[in-house]
Amino acid sequence: IVYQRKPHAFSPAEVGLVTAFANQAALAMENAALFARIDEKLREREERYRQLVELAPDAIVVHSAGKIVFVNPAAVRLMGAQSADELLGKPALGFVHPDFRKMALERIQHSLATGTPVPLAEEKFVKLDGTDIDVDVISQPITYDGEPAMQVIARDITARKLAESELRRLRMAVNDSSEAIFLTDREGIITFINPGFTRLYGYSADEV
Repeated sequence: IVYQRKPHAFSPAEVGLVTAFANQAALAMENAALFARIDEKLREREERYRQLVELAPDAIVVHSAGKIVFVNPAAVRLMGAQSADELLGKPALGFVHPDFRKMALERIQHSLATGTPVPLAEEKFVKLDGTDIDVDVISQPITYDGEPAMQVIARDITARKLAESELRRLRMAVNDSSEAIFLTDREGIITFINPGFTRLYGYSADEV
């Protein structure tokens, strides 16, 4: 509000200037309120994303310029560390098994160059104690603290790989056995026979 002692103390130009200033001030206040709401929404979104990352069962790692800059709790557990500090700042490829480093590097370089995600692949990681673990890995390029980076999501599949290996050995043992081995369903219908069954009884799998 502008007060004047005498009528018509301000010229039309001065009144216009004051009005323009008032309009600018009102617009600035509206913009400030809008930016505050946007900032609040962004903080809420960042907090939700942070909680998702922190609670994720899969390991999530971000590396930039070859060095690890972020790990979630699942990544700390996966690599056998006691805290994130044992991993931060370390070369990312240092945790990749030597047999897979060339492939991993090529995937990283291609992803950063093209800006496209890297498809799922099986790799081996090396934990802090030197233990090898099998992992499924998928990653994508991101910006982290203003710098190009890669976000990597890894899932431990060591137990699954061991189970698959045991199953293959069991299958070989059954097929190579000289004894007749067969399986039936709940109704007693034969669903599987091994070569030893065929040799002993003369029936093929199609016949039984």
